[in-house]
Amino acid sequence: MIQTAAVDIELRLSGAHVVSSFNTLVKPVINQTLSNYIIHLTSIEQHVLDDMGAIIKLHCCSSILFVRMVGCLVTLGVMISKY
Repeated sequence: MIQTAAVDIELRLSGAHVVSSFNTLVKPVINQTLSNYIIHLTSIEQHVLDDMGAIIKLHCCSSILFVRMVGCLVTLGVMISKY
């Protein structure tokens, strides 16, 4: 995992509205050097990950705070956590 993102969406009759979002890069612990395949697939360059990537423990804390602020976490349309 080198990137995660989440979006808080409010559904209205007029359509969906983005309330807030969370997006972060994560420094890999294993295979710390990105392969050419991953660079082309994600458009994330090694120097960007080295400079801006979060340590996994900090990333987990930030993700949990976002989910608690939003109130629930839905993935592929299925609610997996509600606070």
